[in-house]
Amino acid sequence: MLNIIEPRDHHLHTSKISSLLNFLKIYQKFSLLPEEKEAATFIIAENEKFGVYGGAVVYLQDVKRLYHKLAAPLLEFLPKKEQIWCVRLCFNADQNDRVLILETLALCEDFYVNLYKILCALGQKKRTPYFALTLRTQDHQNTLNYGRWSYLLGISPYDSSDYHFHGLLALSSKKEGKDKISGTKFFREDVSDDGVDDEDTEEEFYLDDEDDLDDQDDDLQYQNLQNPTDRFVQ
Repeated sequence: MLNIIEPRDHHLHTSKISSLLNFLKIYQKFSLLPEEKEAATFIIAENEKFGVYGGAVVYLQDVKRLYHKLAAPLLEFLPKKEQIWCVRLCFNADQNDRVLILETLALCEDFYVNLYKILCALGQKKRTPYFALTLRTQDHQNTLNYGRWSYLLGISPYDSSDYHFHGLLALSSKKEGKDKISGTKFFREDVSDDGVDDEDTEEEFYLDDEDDLDDQDDDLQYQNLQNPTDRFVQ
């Protein structure tokens, strides 16, 4: 199951958030700045057997803090852009247990397929057509094998000094019909049409055709970045 935790609800899920951040610190040597953590959206992967086995964090970061080989082409298209939405993720279910290998493979596929759908929904909410990602080699390969994620730009782990994949993830703006994200709960604050917060809700999340990604300058430049195949930067 994937649980989405918005900033207002961080205090209700501190142990889960800490588990995910510990994974990222151990396996990617990554930590959020305090101001990034405060405004971040966390996606927690957990079940009864494994507990918290991974997830993702979506956070706003200064473009100048991106990996330089990714920042350079991005700023070529968006010279005035100062901040960008970024994603870090990990999948950490034990894949070495032979008895559970079929189960963990299915869990792995569901994780990347459903995570991409959630990121597309969050992209709509944050009005961005792409996220900047930094991934371990295996995580990057899994996004291609299982989730079939599409990248606008990409720096191969073999061409980066930290041996990670760095890229811009293209977010789908439309789906055919309503695309239900199975096994997903969305912890968030509801905001009514008049801008007043409603009571917190816990609900299954859907992607709707009616949502659009028009974001003026970013959306216009996004069209220039698009390519049917991955564009890798040397």
